Amino acid sequence: SGDFSIQRIRSGLINSGAAESKTFSFDEFRVGDTFADVAPIPEPSLFALLFAGCIGAVVYVRRKR
Repeated sequence: SGDFSIQRIRSGLINSGAAESKTFSFDEFRVGDTFADVAPIPEPSLFALLFAGCIGAVVYVRRKR
């Protein structure tokens, strides 16, 4: 494989330079060899919140009856 090194990272915007170009902004930049290296891992609290929301919805629907 070729040598891949990052010389400089500068905060700001990326612009394509075209006349009708779109400007993009990024808040996080990840580098890795595989998708698993850069894919975010959901926090356990997310699943707990989702579970609590589902239970709350079931209780709400049953109380309405």
